[in-house]
Amino acid sequence: MRFFCLILALFFLTYQLFGQKIESVYLNKADSSSYRYLIITPSKHPRKEFMILIPSFGETPEGVLIQTKLPKLAADLGVLTIIPTFKTGVRSIGIDSLTQQSFREIIEDIASKYNLSDLKFYVGGFSIEGSCAVRFAELAIKNNYKYKPSAIYVIDALLDFERFYNSNKRNLRLSVYSQPSKETIYMIERIENERNT
Repeated sequence: MRFFCLILALFFLTYQLFGQKIESVYLNKADSSSYRYLIITPSKHPRKEFMILIPSFGETPEGVLIQTKLPKLAADLGVLTIIPTFKTGVRSIGIDSLTQQSFREIIEDIASKYNLSDLKFYVGGFSIEGSCAVRFAELAIKNNYKYKPSAIYVIDALLDFERFYNSNKRNLRLSVYSQPSKETIYMIERIENERNT
């Protein structure tokens, strides 16, 4: 059933994005759920720039195409769009070192495979993954990466992890008479794990 829903969603996406070419690229052929990206190529305009749009926590690249018209609008302007899923999967918090390494590898793969080395590019993300875009930009400048974004954008991003962590810890303390949410426990553990590495 899930496969059928995915095929149906892709049909509607292809219909909605008529005029753009959508391609799935898998960097690990043995894993179809992570370490991949969708690339939306404008067909009417020459590629002028490219942007990377990182899905929100738990979201797939295909889900992004359902949620927003941003890739279509970008393609209409000649901007190629890449929507990645990192090695850490759809439940990545984005700021961890493995996700950032995967991010860098995906950009290098895209730049070489699609001959984009000389084009400006933009990096952005939804929700907690907006912090992934910000962290990548920080590291790109600090470590003088070969590919540095010309601009970053975030949509409802989590940028204050300390406040987020403390808020979740408070929610956990206040849940004495009720069951704390699984998300609260998961986020506390993920942040503590990242802090200790």
